[in-house]
Formats: sequence, C-alpha cells, structure tokens
Amino acid sequence: MRGELVVYDTQSGQLVAKKLMSGKGTDSVEAVGFSPSGDKIAVAMGGYNVCRIAVLDAATGNEVQEHRYPASFRNLVPGLLYTGPTIDWFPDASGLLLGGTVAIDLVSGRLVWTMFTAPNEYNLDNTNRRMPVPGGFLMITGKQGKAKFSLLPFEAKFLSLAQSLSTNNSLDALIKPSQKVSLDVKVEKLLFGTPEETKKTLEGTYREILEAAGFELADNQPIVFKVSYNEVAEGKFDSFMRGPIGGGATSSVVGTKALLNLEWATNQNESLWKHAFGFAPRTISVKGEFTAEAARKSMFEQLQSFTFSQPLPYYLSTDKQTMLPASITVVRE
Repeated sequence: MRGELVVYDTQSGQLVAKKLMSGKGTDSVEAVGFSPSGDKIAVAMGGYNVCRIAVLDAATGNEVQEHRYPASFRNLVPGLLYTGPTIDWFPDASGLLLGGTVAIDLVSGRLVWTMFTAPNEYNLDNTNRRMPVPGGFLMITGKQGKAKFSLLPFEAKFLSLAQSLSTNNSLDALIKPSQKVSLDVKVEKLLFGTPEETKKTLEGTYREILEAAGFELADNQPIVFKVSYNEVAEGKFDSFMRGPIGGGATSSVVGTKALLNLEWATNQNESLWKHAFGFAPRTISVKGEFTAEAARKSMFEQLQSFTFSQPLPYYLSTDKQTMLPASITVVRE
C-alpha cells in the first residue's frame, strides 16, 4: 500500500509496527533511515509542493517528531544523482543529512547546511558519498587515480543556534525569524506573459518562502528581501508524436530561461547577502498548441517549485560572521 511503513524485527522475523504514513497532505514514502542506535526511524514523505520528515519510535512505530516544508521532497533535497543514502543521521542523532546536500536540525526542523556543486549547480550533482562524522561530512575527492578523503566542515553551534531561533525572539541579529521584513519584486525583461501577472506570482511564491522561514511581511521595514526577474531565450524543445507505428519529433520551439537575483538589504540599500541563479527545465509539459509561449508557461510553473531549492538565509548575525543555513560549494573533479 502506498505510504505504508512496516517494521520487522530482523532477529525474530516478527512484525513490530505497521503505520500508514500518508493522509496528512503528503503522498508517498521517499526515504527511510535508522538512527545510529537503531531506536528511531526517520521517514521522508513527499507530495505535490509539500513534504514532511517524521521520526518514529522503532519499537512501536509511534511518531515522536514531525517537521513540514512547503516544497516537494525533490525540491527541498535536489541531489538527484547522489549515490549515498537519501537519509543519513548525524553520529549523535542530533540532525539528518538529506540527499548528501541538505542538513536539518531535528529539534527545530530548520535547514542548517547546504552543499552546491560548482560550476553547474542545477542538480547539485557531486555524486560522491558524504558521511556525517564529528565535525562535518567526510567525502572522497580528487581526480581518478588520486582520490583522497576530505572533510566538509560543519559547526555544532549551527544546531543549537537553529534551536534558539525557535524559542528566543530576543536574540540579536541583522536577520532572524519572527522579524518583520518587506518584499520587493521587480520584473524586468520578459519574453512572454505580462509584468503584472509575473510579479504577482513571484510575490506569492516568495511570500510563502519567507513566511515558512518565520518572517512576517510588512511594508516599509528596515530589512528588505529583493527579487529581480529576467528572461532570455535558451535551448530547444521538440514535440514528439506517439502512435502504433512509432513517431519522432514533429516540431521544435525555443525555450525560455529564468534569471533571478536575490538579495537581503537594508532600506538604505546596504547589501547584506546576494545570490543569483538561472532556471531552464530539461523537459516541459504542454497542453494544446506547442509554441514557444507554451514552453515558457511550463518553465514558469516549474520555477515556482525550484525556487525552494535555492539558498535563502533566515539568520545573519550582527557582525555578519554567522549565517544560517550555512553553505559550501565544492568543485566537481
């Protein structure tokens, strides 16, 4: 049955627990991982633009923790080509490494660390195994025939800080959850659609992202989250006709690539953080006439989910030395 988890005792072969995991706005089980001591099970559930991480008692199947995220599991953890376990526990069971690319604190549920691959960040596709160890994540690096072990550092203070942000509103910071911030979306160059509709959609998307991170949106605030949006033509999509005698490409259209610039800034235009990314889907789904405008519409729909996979700091210390989630970029070798 889809979304049902069963647990057996490997020594006795007896059924220990049976639990229906779906039915809470999610769809199916994406991944399962046992804690280092084997007493808990982390289960990732994914659905359309929503997912949750549940922690169960392995002996009873009872749920002891749950964290929800307003994105599909694939967009929350976009390391599609990663060859390691989808769920890896920290050695002290304080957090989880998901897809080798995202670490979450199990108490607060907040993302505390992300990893990107340079120069192509599209799928975060550095496939090398990353194993949580004290102090960080151990991985194999180096070129073929010259492999070596490297440690991607992770500071334990990130976990305690993420937990403090959930309970202590008085914590001093430039950017932090519970803070009132403004949202400023600018739409510049478009290939299709209207600036008004595009801006309205992007405002809705980033409002959801910011509110999920714990911010309260209001006008004329000292801290502003800025979004700048552009489009350029890139790539080509082919339409295929399928039938009893086979088929092939029948027509082609030029694709649209979205270019976004994100920034945390003060209302005095002091930049606190910047990030730029582009999005051009590898496949599109078109109903009706196969046109470049229809291809752009499909791209823009997919973009709404993809934005959740991009970094967006929810904490920046007053000295600008500490940021959450922390991030690291590794070079594909």
